[in-house]
Amino acid sequence: MPGIDWSLSRDTTTERVIGRLKELIGERKFGPGDKLPPERELCSLLGVSRPILREALQALAALRLVRIRQGDGVYVTSLKTDLLLEPLRFVLRLDPTAIEQLYQARQVIEVGITELAASSMTPEAERRLEEILAESEAQVEDPKAFSRTDIELHETIARLVTNPFLTVVIESLNELSRAGREFTCTVPGVTPRALEEHRRIVAALKARDGRAAGRAMKEHLENVLAAWQSAREGAVGGQGAKEGESG
Repeated sequence: MPGIDWSLSRDTTTERVIGRLKELIGERKFGPGDKLPPERELCSLLGVSRPILREALQALAALRLVRIRQGDGVYVTSLKTDLLLEPLRFVLRLDPTAIEQLYQARQVIEVGITELAASSMTPEAERRLEEILAESEAQVEDPKAFSRTDIELHETIARLVTNPFLTVVIESLNELSRAGREFTCTVPGVTPRALEEHRRIVAALKARDGRAAGRAMKEHLENVLAAWQSAREGAVGGQGAKEGESG
């Protein structure tokens, strides 16, 4: 195909094929929904055998970058954030320590974002944040609904910075932490406390006090992590007790 460099670096292992195809998708040589060239043509363009190509395509399908349609061909997926994060969500379910690392990442990133957001506050942003607080108050007894408004508040704050990269990062972190949030919100007392912490964050933002807003966000995220750790320990302890009883 004209305009595309299909050459692989040195050896033609499956990993190299995966890497080259990821580069082409990342460079938007093939965009969302595009069909890749037929298998025979891809083998010729990349200089690899069919088994190697098929193995590479299966790996890309597992990463949600392509979809293999039997008898039709291989298509680039929508490449939407929630789809691409599916493999990471699986990792988080397998490794509880990854959840803690995720919250640590949120602390590092969201505290800085909140400090920056204070200088970008507008009357419209104030109204929207107050609306979200009101929605959260109405849903304080509904963990799943509360977690949705929680995410909306954090993403609204991130959008105030008007940095597309940071917005994508926050949306990705929020998507990955969705299940953990819903789980934490079931712990008695967590949602009312989170609501009060959200109010302090919004109050500092409305006062255009970036430092105070950042401190309030840091305290909030530390408390959320502590609540998650406590809830998880309780869940693990309860499971252990049940196993002991059954034994």
